[in-house]
Amino acid sequence: MFWANKDGQRVGAQPGNRGECPCCHGTVLAKCGEIVSWHWAHETNDCDPWYEAESAWHRRWKGFFPDDWQEAVIGRHRADIRTPKFILELQASSISSDEIVEREQFYADHGGMLWLLKGADFAENFELRIRDGYFSFRWRWPRQSWWFAKKPIVIDFPAFGLFYIEKIYQHLPCGGWGNELNATEFLNECGLPTPENSAKVYDLALAAAKESGTLSPRIVVPRDRDKEWQELLAMGGGQ
Repeated sequence: MFWANKDGQRVGAQPGNRGECPCCHGTVLAKCGEIVSWHWAHETNDCDPWYEAESAWHRRWKGFFPDDWQEAVIGRHRADIRTPKFILELQASSISSDEIVEREQFYADHGGMLWLLKGADFAENFELRIRDGYFSFRWRWPRQSWWFAKKPIVIDFPAFGLFYIEKIYQHLPCGGWGNELNATEFLNECGLPTPENSAKVYDLALAAAKESGTLSPRIVVPRDRDKEWQELLAMGGGQ
């Protein structure tokens, strides 16, 4: 976790520091190495059973939001982001269907929630097909636990951008449909006061990922729309 209590203040990790977990009030130690982002860790096991090891991806997304929205304590859990509208849960690792249902039910009493998934690990298994006003998709070797999600799902693909799943079918082969979101729209929907500032940072990272050839979903263009798609790309769309 990136925040702890120390001397009555909410602070980030600094070398050699000890703090207090805002959730269980147990002792946490500052972990400040050269590779992993600086963070706090419990002296024993993490008190939140929904805890997952956090990555640079988590840190980047949390950084788009005000400090006091991050790691909000709700009961015995730390929500990744608590916006004025809903809980935003950042999910990178695999998760069981039981835990998906449990989290959704828990946060239903706290304004509801939205899932944001790290798509980098399965981007090459995701195929998008351009339709009239939306994308259909096929997901090879899908994480089937997401079939049981009832709350909105947005996938963050590093060289494509944000993809909002409107519908996912609960069978194999797995498919569905949805639409791309630009960062400003998404952050505005989260209730961020100045979404453009964070959106610029996201768009720069997206451009860098495309430039570096990072994996992205395969985009299939039907023959009768190939010319239209090429014209859209030339105008800067389809990003």
